[in-house]
Amino acid sequence: KEIAEIDINGARDRLLYILCNYQGYMGCILIVVFDAYKVRGGTGSHERYKNIHVVYTREAQTADAYIEKATHELAEKGNANIRVVTSDGMVQLIVMGAGAIRISASEFEQDVASAGS
Repeated sequence: KEIAEIDINGARDRLLYILCNYQGYMGCILIVVFDAYKVRGGTGSHERYKNIHVVYTREAQTADAYIEKATHELAEKGNANIRVVTSDGMVQLIVMGAGAIRISASEFEQDVASAGS
């Protein structure tokens, strides 16, 4: 939070670094979605940061909408054990309806902290 007040890109990089370590510890596929809903002219992008997938949504597409759609698509392909981190109650209901496990942001923060120790 402190880094984001000074440099949003630096905060994203720090978050991705932390999540990269978490992904390595857990041995899972990790997709991080950044909301570019209000970015004028944003076309969206998919990138790799070391061992994780990073998605920037396009203009007028919320991260929530992307997460809901991606969860349904992954579930339809038979991917098991999909976990979605969100504290948004509506998104939680939608992804649970697709068969995903929902984890609140605070629960995930504790999980990441536990994995790092």
